[in-house]
Amino acid sequence: MDRIGDLSQAFMTRRQNADLKMSLNRLTNELASGRVSDLSARVKGDLAGIGHLESNLSRLSADMQVAKETASLLNFTQQSLGRVTSESGRIARDVLEIPAPRSANNIADLSEAARQAFSTVVSALNGSLSGKSVFSGDNVTAPALADADTVLADISIAVAGSTTPADLKTEIDNWFNDPAGGFETTAYLGSPVPRSPVSLSSGDEVDASVLANNAAIKNVLAGLAFMSMASSYAGFADPAARDEVVALAADDLLTAERGMIDLQEKVGREEFKLEQISVRMTSETASLRIARTEMLEADPFETASALDQVQTQLELHYTLTARVSRLSLAQYI
Repeated sequence: MDRIGDLSQAFMTRRQNADLKMSLNRLTNELASGRVSDLSARVKGDLAGIGHLESNLSRLSADMQVAKETASLLNFTQQSLGRVTSESGRIARDVLEIPAPRSANNIADLSEAARQAFSTVVSALNGSLSGKSVFSGDNVTAPALADADTVLADISIAVAGSTTPADLKTEIDNWFNDPAGGFETTAYLGSPVPRSPVSLSSGDEVDASVLANNAAIKNVLAGLAFMSMASSYAGFADPAARDEVVALAADDLLTAERGMIDLQEKVGREEFKLEQISVRMTSETASLRIARTEMLEADPFETASALDQVQTQLELHYTLTARVSRLSLAQYI
């Protein structure tokens, strides 16, 4: 019977030792990580709450990534439109700085400047972000516009035969605005369908699509094309007619500049809307993280106190075991 009692006592001693060591390891890990080891015990078996938190945090993380990408797209769009607006206003003001009647050299310089500006605008509208064309609608693999030289050459053919500056202006306007005209058949290479609005899980939508066939953009291109022909159009022998082309084109560009500013304001409203959504999502994410931390957090004071208690119990356990077996603590370990 004594033998059986000794075996039972040894078994109980080993079990107590294992339990204390397990508690020591658990509390040490909780104190180091700041998180409870047994989440199920913390939430009393109800894991739905933490699951809901994690699901919402994952959803918000995905939405914030989409918002970040959309913000980059809107910023790129705004910068590109800014270049278009800037070129329109710059060329118009260059004309206004030279009083009429302008010399042949003045007209030649202004005409060439307009041609270069036309090329700059086309380049800006053919910009891409992350390998996707920005101004070509939902056909993101195609450039928005044909190259500047191709477009201007086609316009030159279309307006041949114009006899007055007013006729030339009408022909150019028709080339750009006729649904079956040269702009739609030769210049614009993108899709007539804009990109779909960016949708977030909250139900919010952001319109980040601007097409290169937008009326405000076409007005800038038409004005620059018109002025570029002030010195190159062969139908005008009278210098006064060329000077009139410059003046009319400058008026068109100033009007087009105002249209571009309105377009930039529209994009700016979408940028502001997205910023407000992002702020809201950031705040919601912070709140959810706080709630998750409170649910998972191991209180450092309570954990340290419990750890100290377990260490004391373990030391006492070793001491009693050593006395019972007449072994030193070092031998026992």
